[in-house]
Amino acid sequence: MTASWPRFLVSRALQLAALVVGAVSLLFIALRLSGSPAAVLSGPNASPEVIHATTIRLGLDRSWGVQYLDFLRSGFRLDFGNSFASGTPAFSDAIHSLPSTLRIMVPGLVLIVVLGVAVGLAAALYPSRRWPRFLEASAFGLQALPFFWLGIVLVLLLAIDTQVLPATGNSGFSSTILPAIVLATPQIAAVARLLRGELLDALSEPYAVTARSKGVSRRRLLLHHLAPNVLPTMISFLAVIFAFTLGAVVVVEPLFNYQGLGSLLVNGVQERDFPVVEAGVFLVAILVGLTNVLADVVSRLVAPEIGERAA
Repeated sequence: MTASWPRFLVSRALQLAALVVGAVSLLFIALRLSGSPAAVLSGPNASPEVIHATTIRLGLDRSWGVQYLDFLRSGFRLDFGNSFASGTPAFSDAIHSLPSTLRIMVPGLVLIVVLGVAVGLAAALYPSRRWPRFLEASAFGLQALPFFWLGIVLVLLLAIDTQVLPATGNSGFSSTILPAIVLATPQIAAVARLLRGELLDALSEPYAVTARSKGVSRRRLLLHHLAPNVLPTMISFLAVIFAFTLGAVVVVEPLFNYQGLGSLLVNGVQERDFPVVEAGVFLVAILVGLTNVLADVVSRLVAPEIGERAA
């Protein structure tokens, strides 16, 4: 490690801590502005006395300042309390729902990388041919499709009409295919477009023009000359794609009645289950923050001179 690595890692750790604290603090305020869950939990015909007793039982009668300090102290211990609805530990519920979400996110991210890179490379290296332009136009067209519309169309075609795949639920690997496709489709064009632009810019640089004039093969040009300059940007962008994909599960999982972290958060918001929502958003913030830190570390390893300037 160079002398600046410790400072770099400390800086990224502080940024991660600020991101997590900021995200959960804003959520704390937003949840309490949305109203008290006591009325929901007490039932539609509950008397004011019952609602007041429920408010006291949940600890929501205290001032916001006291609740916030208690929330921070508990959060540092990864203790967000018990779910208002089920009575189970909220953070455990969030952790247990994460593997189901990863089962659709990981294949989706693989599709994004493989297809996005393939389309971007084809569009940049073969700009005059028709098939790369067709692939690029198709990818951009798919990017404009809303999640819910694409999901409904795929369910109609592959689940209802042909019955190739299940329409909803967590019934094994087959039930992850449609959600993974819906998660991946809008992001493929984003990766392809960025890679195409980065490669075209790199191809116009003097070092690339010189290499091509010397008869360097396309493969060697790509691997030894272009990749070191393009990879840091792509790695950072893939971290952004991860964050967008993780956010998209809030829409995609309920659409397919798929029980994961996204569905847990949606149900928590609908039921005003503060501990579950706070624990889920905390977990999402940690995952997004760690992904960005990892992307910064990998980018710094791939291109140390860029990392030195960014530190």
